[in-house]
Amino acid sequence: MKSYVLICLLLTSCLFTLDANAQIVARERPDGWNKLVYGGRFMDRFLAMGIQGELTSDTWGADNVKPRYIDNGIEDNEWSYWGGTQFWVPTESTISMSAAGVKIPKGGTWSGAGL
Repeated sequence: MKSYVLICLLLTSCLFTLDANAQIVARERPDGWNKLVYGGRFMDRFLAMGIQGELTSDTWGADNVKPRYIDNGIEDNEWSYWGGTQFWVPTESTISMSAAGVKIPKGGTWSGAGL
């Protein structure tokens, strides 16, 4: 039993040590990045969504994410979506996203049971 506790303490201390070494390093931007055209950076691919619907607090989530616009096509009172991947739609010249989903039970929450 003592060796089990010792091993657990050793592994826990290793995990905290690994986390402590993950520091943010400030790096200068390469000079070549100043010559990129719009769309050349990854962040240029994300566009702001226009306002869709009304601002509401009558939705799921912590207080620090309310109120918000929930008519964004991914939030739903009947379905819960997660995950997903992006893919190019050549006929529309757009990037779309697919997501998996499950129907939320009548209680309003989903615990993951039943998959």
